[in-house]
Amino acid sequence: MRATYERLQQLFIRKGREAMAGLNSGQQWSHHLVRAIEKLRESIPRLRVTHCDRQAKVFTVDELEATEEWGTFIDPVYSMESVFNEYRVEFPPIPDEQFWPEWHGTTVRPNPLM
Repeated sequence: MRATYERLQQLFIRKGREAMAGLNSGQQWSHHLVRAIEKLRESIPRLRVTHCDRQAKVFTVDELEATEEWGTFIDPVYSMESVFNEYRVEFPPIPDEQFWPEWHGTTVRPNPLM
């Protein structure tokens, strides 16, 4: 358990530093997100419905320019700032085992309604 906890702590430190470096360089989105979006942009036609008449079943569709800004369609939770805030969690040290509560094993409590 201690080894897993310490590896997770190291991962959070490394990912937090990566996110901070991205923020300091002015990066708004992660490299993984940008690469995925650019890959999709190559294969998917960029269309926009400009007029829709549901009764007549008529749609007017225009092709978007290649310079259309995609960042406006992405939830802010995927921004580098949000990612950095997630990795800022501090891990308290694991206390010595003598301070752990006593373990009596798993207790099974059946649900009487079932």
